[in-house]
Amino acid sequence: MIGFGGYLDRVYSSERILPVNYTIQIDVSRFVSKRFVVRGGLSGSGSAGGDDPADRPTGIGAPALHAAGGLFYYLKPQSMWSPYGGAEYWTQLTQRADHDRGAVIGSLGLEGAVSHRIGIFLEAGYGVGLTGPDEQTDRLVARIGLRLKF
Repeated sequence: MIGFGGYLDRVYSSERILPVNYTIQIDVSRFVSKRFVVRGGLSGSGSAGGDDPADRPTGIGAPALHAAGGLFYYLKPQSMWSPYGGAEYWTQLTQRADHDRGAVIGSLGLEGAVSHRIGIFLEAGYGVGLTGPDEQTDRLVARIGLRLKF
């Protein structure tokens, strides 16, 4: 399956006021068993709010290109609507700070069939940044989009 979507992402920092990011994504999913799906994708983001953009040209919370990959478990993969959950690793590819090691995110979602080849998905997740001991970061994610089956 190839998915297209968008989402909002808010990172909370103990040190800074970070913006709300808006993102467009594309992902590729493949069932590796009856219920498990491996998914990888790219997303590009912009931002609104937070500190002055000149003060945050790099690092987490800055508009950037991200890559993600993870494993998801579908409860009812053959039904019209299937809840799913999983975990994924995200990393920032551009505008990345030197100490940033990405984030691990747990997600819950619901995917439903619009037609035989088109599905809609809604997903929410919470993650923890792997930035190190100086700054603790948490990530909240909400996504909505379409997936096309090939």
